[in-house]
Amino acid sequence: MSYAFDVMARVFRDSIKPRLEDDELAFLFESLIEEMHSANHGTPSADGVFKGDGINKDRRVTAAARELDAHEAPPKP
Repeated sequence: MSYAFDVMARVFRDSIKPRLEDDELAFLFESLIEEMHSANHGTPSADGVFKGDGINKDRRVTAAARELDAHEAPPKP
């Protein structure tokens, strides 16, 4: 499961990207999210239990993703 990365990518795509005027910046930021997501699958959890997806299994990351997911952005101007 990549909940944290899915939330981050969705919020960027739906709420932030439409407000950017720099298409290259948007592309590079989306590429960074994808590369971080891929790298995450090779990152072990702090306790070594999970052999991959360590960042996504971190409680602090999951809590922050839940807060972001629950946030309702103001309507677009």
